[in-house]
Amino acid sequence: MNPNQVKDEDLERDPLTLSDAALRLAGHDVTDEYVRQLGREVVAGALSADEAVARVRRASLK
Repeated sequence: MNPNQVKDEDLERDPLTLSDAALRLAGHDVTDEYVRQLGREVVAGALSADEAVARVRRASLK
């Protein structure tokens, strides 16, 4: 298979798994459970990415 081709089942992967892999390739690892929960809420459509970023920023100032 050509590595540039995307199989249909690849499109159904868990978005958090894909983002974790991308972050690890960049040398990062998200282990904070609060941040991971926000990510799950963004994936579920319950929270916008902008709001999640704002919450992380507010939490880091405490």
